[in-house]
Amino acid sequence: MSNWTKEKTITVSVEDFVDKDAIYHTTYVNEDNHTCLVQVLPDTMDASPRDDFNNLWTWVTSMDAGYSDRDPSYNKDNAKYPGSWSSGKWYRVEDFVDDDGHLDKQFLKDNMVVRLYLYRHSGDTIRAGSGWNDGELPQGHARFDSGCMGFAFVSYEELKRAYGKHNYNTVDGKSVYTGVPLKRITKALRDKAMACLHREVKMMNMANSGEVYGFKITDLETEQNDSCWNYYCDSFTDLREQLACFITDYTDTTLEQAESIALRAVELSFWERHYYIDENGKEVKRAEPLSRTETTVNGITYIN
Repeated sequence: MSNWTKEKTITVSVEDFVDKDAIYHTTYVNEDNHTCLVQVLPDTMDASPRDDFNNLWTWVTSMDAGYSDRDPSYNKDNAKYPGSWSSGKWYRVEDFVDDDGHLDKQFLKDNMVVRLYLYRHSGDTIRAGSGWNDGELPQGHARFDSGCMGFAFVSYEELKRAYGKHNYNTVDGKSVYTGVPLKRITKALRDKAMACLHREVKMMNMANSGEVYGFKITDLETEQNDSCWNYYCDSFTDLREQLACFITDYTDTTLEQAESIALRAVELSFWERHYYIDENGKEVKRAEPLSRTETTVNGITYIN
């Protein structure tokens, strides 16, 4: 019988589990007394919010802009697309104009149409309804780097259905709308539709600026992990709130505990420590900056 001795112990640290692309990370001890690693990661999937979500509006833009939605009715033999090229699966502005080059009158009568503007300078930023004036963007770029790229539209019949009473029944294995649509197009309904379009534009802008994240929790004792992706967050506050919700969904921590963990992971930014937005929506400088190590929010003290 041979003798053996243990010559070396391999020590594993938290850093060994941190993904190389992690933007933020922190640890906490769970109910089993295991150290767990929480990470915020960039969601680098190429999926677009125009494809990922069931959007109310359809976008039609120039080929150079590249933001047209897919046309599900596209068929190379369809008379609607005489002489279409292979990329005709995308909506094209020219498919909606009359012989004079203007948007077809019947199309304008049947649909709510809103212009889309693109600012392209070191990245893309989109607006709906109006473009940028001189001075609204750094170094006066608005005039040279922005312009109308196309339009978004939604049919009035679809608006009536979308904001009416919803009801769907299954017929022959397919979901069929059997709800009660609204009877009239009102200003309030148009305002709701515009708010929806602004949300769609905001989602696209967040995707363009890399404000889409994934969250990951790893139990460092068992090396088991859970993750979830496709979180759109355009502020530190939103990022922390989404992270806290993820932690409560995937662990047994309370919301208060999860909020504390999220604040440790995504520390207060310089702006948050020195400024805040008052009830009138104005930026106000704090009399004393918030501490990096101790912060009280809604009566709860978080230690970083």
